[in-house]
Amino acid sequence: MKIVSLNINNFGGLTPKPLPKHYKNSFSWINAVNKWRSEIDSNRYISKLIDYIKNRNIDIIVFQEFDINSVADKSFTKELMDLSYKIVYPNTYCEDDFEKGYSSITVMFIRVEYQISPYNFSAKNF
Repeated sequence: MKIVSLNINNFGGLTPKPLPKHYKNSFSWINAVNKWRSEIDSNRYISKLIDYIKNRNIDIIVFQEFDINSVADKSFTKELMDLSYKIVYPNTYCEDDFEKGYSSITVMFIRVEYQISPYNFSAKNF
């Protein structure tokens, strides 16, 4: 079984996602995140990650700083599901449990033939 864990920086490459503590209010932070998302080349990073996963025949992938509500997340998740992976969220959550907006969390993708207990995969801060 092959397992890999990667911090993918919200599909932002070397450019970090803006943090709320650096802005006066949530409105200015939301604008900064939207601007950041529009300026990064997430498709390039997604393509590289998909190639990496395909070439190594990985069974379980753990991603930190996965931007759960972004367009990049949706695209990446679809590509992995097309490759017979399923997503596992922490703390027994599902996608609808996360606040819509700008959440970065840890998620796992596992091949559909494997089972994992979501009760054993938890995150205290996401």
